[in-house]
Amino acid sequence: MSKIKELRDQCGLTQEEFGDKIGMSQQTVSRIEKNIDSLDIKTLKIISQYFHVPINYIIGEDTKNIICMFMKVQ
Repeated sequence: MSKIKELRDQCGLTQEEFGDKIGMSQQTVSRIEKNIDSLDIKTLKIISQYFHVPINYIIGEDTKNIICMFMKVQ
């Protein structure tokens, strides 16, 4: 399951509702969730801002190291 689908499901949104909120068609959301279409950086940024998660989380990278690095900087 894609991270975007996980996040969308957690928010109780259909593909169509989520697409409407970020300016995409339901078909595009479906293709992204199935990894048929790739995401450009602009779309990744829109989705990460909508869900309040780092881009790294969406693309499946381990965010534990990012959080640890952020805490060390403070």
